[in-house]
Amino acid sequence: MKTNLKLRSITINNHWLKVASLLFGYAFWVMLGQLQVIELNLKVPLSFYGLQNNLKVDVQDDIDVHLTGKRIDFYNLDMSKLAVHVNLDNIKTDGKYNIKLLSQNIFLHNKIKLLNYSPTNLSLLVTLQQASDFAKVATDKQG
Repeated sequence: MKTNLKLRSITINNHWLKVASLLFGYAFWVMLGQLQVIELNLKVPLSFYGLQNNLKVDVQDDIDVHLTGKRIDFYNLDMSKLAVHVNLDNIKTDGKYNIKLLSQNIFLHNKIKLLNYSPTNLSLLVTLQQASDFAKVATDKQG
């Protein structure tokens, strides 16, 4: 009985033990929170490459993507560099084009999985750039 009272007295009156328990509990909570699997819905911009200089593309701005992964992997992901990359090498003239998006168009870290994206098909309106627009783009690239 006396040992019970002594043990109880140590646990109730020892402030360092309380502080250490609080810090240990917080550290354990943070560690487990980082490993939690979460899902995230984002609007991701389109990025075109391979288009000839005299052509301009009109298309919707963003693609909705649904991702899943560990919270720490999302912390390490640079959201500002996330984009849907579309190769337009095959487009040589102006006109209307339909392009099917594939999951390979979205470059992700291998620990983050793509669950869904929409739209899956893009309707592109490709037009010839005006001479004044072409000169402005060339000037912007130089300066």
